[in-house]
Amino acid sequence: MGADEVCWPVRDMAQVPVMSSRPIRGFTWRAKQGHRPGLEAMASPRRPARDLLGMREQLLTAINGQQGQAMTFSDPAEATSMPSVGRANIVRLLWHRQLGVDLVSPLRHSSLIWAV
Repeated sequence: MGADEVCWPVRDMAQVPVMSSRPIRGFTWRAKQGHRPGLEAMASPRRPARDLLGMREQLLTAINGQQGQAMTFSDPAEATSMPSVGRANIVRLLWHRQLGVDLVSPLRHSSLIWAV
């Protein structure tokens, strides 16, 4: 492709010869380079999430009340005081492997989850 600007219609993107192209600006990093704007987010440590509403306990209580049976993703969220916040916290519990999920299909309200 050389150094010329290249434009492709979206419908033809499957035929774009990506391997023969090169980035406009390559990424380089030296040990003593100093500040590079935008990279601090990549290196910053994650801070622990605070559960100010007690959603974790509400969710685990709802899930453990099923005594080892699987339930749908939306069931424990609906059992909390704030279902929309409960759904976000279910995802966090999945991420931290405190809940299991059936990965046969994409995550949706009907997906099966259970306590680990």
